[in-house]
Amino acid sequence: MKKIFSFLLVFVFLINFAQEKPAFWKEIQEFKQINKDHPPQKESILLLGSSSFTMWTDVNDYFPGKTIVNRAFGGSSLFDLNLYSKELLQPYQPKQIVIYCGENDIANNAKPKAVLNRFKNFYKEIRKYHPEIPVEYVSMKYSPSREKLWPQMKQANAMIQKYISKQKN
Repeated sequence: MKKIFSFLLVFVFLINFAQEKPAFWKEIQEFKQINKDHPPQKESILLLGSSSFTMWTDVNDYFPGKTIVNRAFGGSSLFDLNLYSKELLQPYQPKQIVIYCGENDIANNAKPKAVLNRFKNFYKEIRKYHPEIPVEYVSMKYSPSREKLWPQMKQANAMIQKYISKQKN
C-alpha cells in the first residue's frame, strides 16, 4: 500500500510540475491574441522590455503620427526577452525596435557581464528576424529604490553602449 501511495504522490507531483508555465507565459499568450484580433501594422516602432515601457500607456501622445506596438511586459529581464525572442520578434515587421530592459537582470543578481551577454544574444535574435532595421537601446535608469545597484547598472549600460555602437543600424 505504501508503494502505491508513494507512486501516486510522485505521479501527482509530476503532473502538477509539468503543467507549470514559464514566467510571463500568460503575457506572451495575450500578445498572441492581440496580434490575432488586431494584426500589427507593418513599419511600426516595436517597443520591447520591462515595466518602464509597459506603464508608458500614453506613448502615442509623445510620438504623434507614429505607429507604436508596445510588447513590453512588467518585471521582465533580458533573460525573458531571450526566452520569448521568437514570439516577440517573428510576428512583426517593424521599421525600428526600441529596447528597455536590464534593470531586473541586475536586481536579480546578474553581473554586468551577464547582462551584456544577454543583450548580445537578444540582439543576435533580432538580426535573425530583422537584419537591417535600426535597433535602439534605452539605458537602465537609476531608480532611487535601487540605489545600491547603480554601480552595476552604470557598468552594464557602458558595456551595452560600447557593444551597440559598433553594430550596424
